[in-house]
Amino acid sequence: MNFDYNDNKRSDIKSTSTIEAIMNGERTATTRYSSDGHMDYWSKVKVGDIIEYYRGNKSVKVVVTKPFTKLNVNNFMNLPKQLDINFN
Repeated sequence: MNFDYNDNKRSDIKSTSTIEAIMNGERTATTRYSSDGHMDYWSKVKVGDIIEYYRGNKSVKVVVTKPFTKLNVNNFMNLPKQLDINFN
């Protein structure tokens, strides 16, 4: 969780990085992409596990509260139309 948001954050987010957002309670979930690798690790994470994220001299421990779920882009096509999601 060592990414700076720069201009890539929602307008209601005050934090400047992902670890800061976790510490401030602005980020409570994460998405992992298979293209980034490490899916074997994430698929073994269980509810109740504690994961520690680091950035420089900061760290934060989080508890897994929901099971790992593989998302499928086709599932997004069934979301309500008012969300107006564009995949192009």
